[in-house]
Amino acid sequence: MARKNIPGIAEEIYKLLQPLIPEDRQKVLAGVLGMLGETTPAVAGGEGAGKGHGAASFGTKATHWARSNNLTKEELQSVFEFNDGSVELLAVKVPGKTKKEQSINSYLLVGAKSLLAGDDPKFVDKEAVAYCKQAGCHDGANHASTRASLGSKVSGNKSTGFRLSTPGLQAAAQLIKQIAKG
Repeated sequence: MARKNIPGIAEEIYKLLQPLIPEDRQKVLAGVLGMLGETTPAVAGGEGAGKGHGAASFGTKATHWARSNNLTKEELQSVFEFNDGSVELLAVKVPGKTKKEQSINSYLLVGAKSLLAGDDPKFVDKEAVAYCKQAGCHDGANHASTRASLGSKVSGNKSTGFRLSTPGLQAAAQLIKQIAKG
């Protein structure tokens, strides 16, 4: 079959799918591909990131984050373990030249884990400190000043919890890509 105006066809499909919620978009695309005798391609948040390896599919925010940052299934699996709907951070070598940089990156990874697990990048300080200790970058004497260095990447505080901001989510995605490259 000859190729047609692919960009034009994609634009028409976009116009049809745009008003739908993400789950319905996936159903429509899977249905159409099924009628054509084809399968759904692997993408982050769909077959690539959430389904197909023991994890439940991600929520809307997590799926959007993974897709908008072009995170692949392999990249996510290099940092997180997906098992029966749960998400765990793997014991990875956290990038950073200093313990401070590694601690900041640990907070970003914990926020990304929360996003993937519960569709909200909110986490408690205790969890981030535990991961810093696991990663070998916790510096008890300087941890409070390190936490203050998170700047615009997080909002919140130690007592109410933290949430990754848009810059924090973008930094977390780039960090995951960096870890995946080895």
